[in-house]
Amino acid sequence: MSSARAPGRYASRALDGRTTRHTCRVGRYDAKYSDDQREAVINAITADGLTAREAVELAAAGDLGVPAFDMAESTARGLLSRARQRQTEADVCQLERDEPGEGTKLLDRCMGVLEVEIGRIEELQRSGGELDSTGLQRVRWITRSVHEIHKVRKALARDARTRQAAKAGAEPDPEDSPLIISMLEEHQNGTNGNGAGQHDDG
Repeated sequence: MSSARAPGRYASRALDGRTTRHTCRVGRYDAKYSDDQREAVINAITADGLTAREAVELAAAGDLGVPAFDMAESTARGLLSRARQRQTEADVCQLERDEPGEGTKLLDRCMGVLEVEIGRIEELQRSGGELDSTGLQRVRWITRSVHEIHKVRKALARDARTRQAAKAGAEPDPEDSPLIISMLEEHQNGTNGNGAGQHDDG
């Protein structure tokens, strides 16, 4: 298979944030909501095209195929964001397995796009211009995108270590487990006062 076709197969899924019904369980550990509850909300948004508000309203009414439960709209958006990030990580890792080096190249191209955007902003500032509201939104988008790409690079590194350990017949590092990573992230966020609980309205 030609490596030139790889972005066409994977880039659209990796970059537009889509997720699929069979991968929605992947996400941070959250003791407050069950897997079925989180999956029901995420699927309502990604597969059924509902907004976060509509999804949580149906959840409260018990119309998502699971018993009724309450969830803040911001929590639903957070779950969706994390599910999309995990899906992107999975897609890029799969690309790297199928065509070694292509996952890294894809991320490098994404960073190249962001560097062009950063250059435009820097040029505006050098010329004495000021960022309007659209420009500020652009900065936030760039910052978030750089952070997400960094997380995908870390996922690639974890996946490579796991595959190398498997080839060597060694036990994989427990810290490379997606579940353990999610639990540690949730604990760290809770320690910093930034955990999932802060999304809840009361």
